[in-house]
Order: sequence, then structure tokens, then C-alpha cells
Amino acid sequence: MTEADMARVRREQPTISDEDVARAQARYGQLPIAATTPAARPPNLDALPAPLYDTPPDLGAVAEGYRVESLAPAGLDEGPVLYLFVSLSMPEPALRRAIAQAAQARAVVLIRGLSDGSLRQTAARLQALIGQQPVSIQIDPRPFEQFDVQRVPAVVLARSRAAEDCNASACPAGTAFVRATGDVSLDYALAHVQRAAPAWAPAAAVYLQRLGRRE
Repeated sequence: MTEADMARVRREQPTISDEDVARAQARYGQLPIAATTPAARPPNLDALPAPLYDTPPDLGAVAEGYRVESLAPAGLDEGPVLYLFVSLSMPEPALRRAIAQAAQARAVVLIRGLSDGSLRQTAARLQALIGQQPVSIQIDPRPFEQFDVQRVPAVVLARSRAAEDCNASACPAGTAFVRATGDVSLDYALAHVQRAAPAWAPAAAVYLQRLGRRE
């Protein structure tokens, strides 16, 4: 663009005078300034664009994606995984102790199903139990079958991704996992694994160290 082009644009640009503004106001009116400010007029939420589809999200698919993503605790992707099987019907003190120790050991807490069949009620109950603790909790009945968990609480120390490798069938005890059942603390159960299954003792020791206990 040359200087001549710029000069032509300036000449062609109309000049708006105070009289022009006054005539426009007299013809079209003037909106009150206060009504156009965000503080004076709340946003009209009904005017927001509606979603294209009103189909509810597939909660099962969401849960499955989260389950697969967080089966292995951080730092142990290639090593044994510690699972703690519980039920929301357990006494409150036992549940709180189990979840607190699972958070400390970075174990995965597994629950068979929803509380009274309600996702909302289950979420509220879990939130009250978890608080601010960094713990992974999965709602999935399949590991209960795969690791043959008949009673809770139960502790399972398993090969990494063992639950996925076994699919819907039962995992072979001894080679794929070792299990301890009983209403005992997590560190007590791991110490029992060390004594009863020496092949799993090094893996149990990793989690015992996280719980502040050395065997």
C-alpha cells in the first residue's frame, strides 16, 4: 500500500459528527449503559447452545477405561501389583483403615459392585471414606472371580497386568498371584505372605517399606 492509497482511504472515510450521533439516538433510541454491563445483567443461560446429542455418557465404558489405566500403581508398572478387596458393607472403622493403608502403600482397592445399586450413593460413600487421600478405587466384579476372592477383606499380590492376562477365566494361584484373607491390617497380611510364600517375599517387602515396616 502506497502513501497515495492511504490518502485516498482517509478521504473516503466518512466523518461522524455529534449531530450524526444525535440523529441516530433520536431515531433508534439508546440502550441504558448499566443494562449492558455484566454486573447489572446476569448471563442468559437459556441462550447458550444446546448439545447436539442428549444421549447420557456410557458410565461402564468410562469405568473400564479408568480401571485399565490405573491397575498398576505408579513406579511398579513392570512389578507385582497389590490389590485390596473390600466391601462397602464392612464396618466403617475397618473400611477407613483399609483405604488409608492402601493409599500409603499405593495399592488398588477393589469393590465388587455399587452400594444399593446406586452410582450416586456409592460415589458419595467413597468420597466420605477417601477424603483427600490419593488412592485408586475400582468397582469391578471380575477380579473377584479371577482371583477367587470369596470373602473380604482380602489381599492379593499379583503379577503386573495379571487380571488382564487371565481375562474372564480364573488366574492360576501361586504363579500369577498369592492371596491372604482375613480382617487384619495390610502390613500384617503382607508379612504373612512373606512367611508363607517366600517367592513373593521381595514384592511384599516393597509394599511393607511403603507402610513403614521392615521384615
